[in-house]
Parts: sequence; C-alpha cells; structure tokens
Amino acid sequence: MSNASRLPGNRVLKATIAGLLLTLAVWAPAAAATPAHGRITKGDVTAAFQARTTGGYLNLLRGRTIAAPVRGLRDGRISSFGDSIHCSRDWHYLGVTVLAPDGREAGRAFLTAASITFAIDGRPVAPTMRTAIKPFVGTGIRGQIGVSVGKLVAPGSLANGEHTLETKIAGPGLAIDTMLVTFTLSPDFCGSAAT
Repeated sequence: MSNASRLPGNRVLKATIAGLLLTLAVWAPAAAATPAHGRITKGDVTAAFQARTTGGYLNLLRGRTIAAPVRGLRDGRISSFGDSIHCSRDWHYLGVTVLAPDGREAGRAFLTAASITFAIDGRPVAPTMRTAIKPFVGTGIRGQIGVSVGKLVAPGSLANGEHTLETKIAGPGLAIDTMLVTFTLSPDFCGSAAT
C-alpha cells in the first residue's frame, strides 16, 4: 500500500466515493420503480382531494412535492379558477373547497347547506363526492373550517382535446357564483414518463 492511501484525507475521499456509489446503486432501482412510472394515480388525486383543507395543502405551500396529496393537487386537479392543460394518461379530479365565513356552529350550518355543482361540456357531472367538514390549516383565518366537493376523472373517461368546465357555488345568503374555464387533455403533455 502506498503512503498516499494511508493519509486520513484519502480514506475519507475513498469512503465518500464508495458511499456515493452505494447510494446511486440503491437509489436507481427505486427511481425506476416509482408508482405508475410517474403517472398521477387514482391514489394521488384521492389523497389530494381528502387533504385539501389539511396537511396536503401545507405540504404544497412548503415545497414538499413528493407526497401524493401534493402531486395530486399540483398536477391532478382540474381547476375551476383558471384554464389548464393536463396529461390525458393521468387521473384527475375536479374539486372546490368552500370555507365557512363564521365560527364553528354557524360555519357547519353554512357548509352543510352549501352547494357545488359541475358541468363538463354542458353535461352535469354526477355523482360528486364531499369531504367531511374539516379545519382549514392553510393560509386562511385561524380556526376556519371547510368542505371540498369534487369528482374523480379516470384516464380515458374524457376525449383528448379542449373541454369547458362550469362550476356553480351557492350557499345560504350567497348569490350563485358561476365560474367557466377551459381545460385540455393531451398525450403530448405527459412528459417522458412511461405509460
């Protein structure tokens, strides 16, 4: 063994390189075996829908992009608030969260009576799903509660191309608020992930 390999700095360098190679060897198969090969899954969008008022939203705000709720919210949600383009091979969901304007008791009454409906290309979307009334832990008012209403959209259930989404929100003491956006489903927006 040469004198150079006996120096402490060389041992540290060799250990670091060996550790890096081991890390890459362990990491590479795991990356190749990610769920659905990088596609947004039914689990991703279900988690995003259920966690919208809770930790899923906080993860998004804090830049944690790996968790299913964040992937589903960021890439799987067809927003009622702006036009968008999505991969036609992914699962998606429609979803709107309504927050209560008052304290817990009055808020629960308001959220129970609130109505959210969707139509895609003029056809009503039914049935929809509704979360339990949950605390909203995002950037809202402390102690605020909310409920999400939405629908899962399976790959292939809508044709590729442009669609219109109409969302109507009504509640006690509110005028009906109607939002109209367009969204496009395209295989060209799927990136390089395997199908």
